[in-house]
Amino acid sequence: MSSLPLLDYLENRRLFARSAFARAPRRLRDAASLIVLAAGSQVADVVEYSNQHADIASSYGIFSTWERLIIAPFLMNAPTFSANALKDLAGLREHWASFGLRVTEPWQELSLIAILSAGYRADDSYLLSRISAALRDLKTSHFWETSAEIMPILALLAAYKSDTLIDLDLVVSGADISDLPRRKRLEAVLIGTLSPESMADHCRRISAHREALLHEKLQYAAENLPLLSFAALREPDPLDLKEDVTRAYDALRLNGGAPAMSQTIAVSMAILLRCDPLQTKMAAVIMTKSLIEDWRQQQAATTALLVPGR
Repeated sequence: MSSLPLLDYLENRRLFARSAFARAPRRLRDAASLIVLAAGSQVADVVEYSNQHADIASSYGIFSTWERLIIAPFLMNAPTFSANALKDLAGLREHWASFGLRVTEPWQELSLIAILSAGYRADDSYLLSRISAALRDLKTSHFWETSAEIMPILALLAAYKSDTLIDLDLVVSGADISDLPRRKRLEAVLIGTLSPESMADHCRRISAHREALLHEKLQYAAENLPLLSFAALREPDPLDLKEDVTRAYDALRLNGGAPAMSQTIAVSMAILLRCDPLQTKMAAVIMTKSLIEDWRQQQAATTALLVPGR
């Protein structure tokens, strides 16, 4: 097995710190450094692309000036997406809304990324109808656990293995997920539909990976059920995964990484180590979602500290 892509990741961090985005928040640059690696892009190309399209009004949807670093690697590598499409994201949103997929930040943009990563057009009506139907069925049978947050995962399934969306609500209903934390366990089960083994076996594997990480006090990594679900597709041995995650996390902490995001990045590196090119595309979408969530939670926590009474 190859070695963890630590050096490549750290080099990406160094390049971002010396680029036109040096003033971007450090944690966001950390996230972008991994996404560039997973997307098979180069930092210089991402910076150039981001700057070239910065003057297009609302070109990156709800993503802020700095956050466009995160989605630029996907847009620039998508053969079905162009600068002209950037100018008409509002039209794309209206098209999605016609399928009942309304704008909810940042889930629609991440769903678009999932479809683009598989080489489809962002306005593919067949895929949008499948996503909409699956979302509607899940809301009917699992209302309290179904929110707009799962839309990117449904888009990923539609783009890469659309047959998994057939009777998806029944698959979820039959999954024994009582041992998993409630938060994000629905996403873990959805990703588990990609597994060739039974859902029961897959859920047991997620639990084993989680327990191994908790034993090493890697709490943030252990609670990231979507990433652990994808890891369980690629690594049956929880001890092997734990060893790589621990090694990556220790290196990231030595280089000034924040605990939550560093553990997400560490698990992501262990996954990338085990993926073929197609699986890497799928993993990149799940990693991107996790990193954006980490980033926004950190921003919310910082705001709460700075604004009295919140």
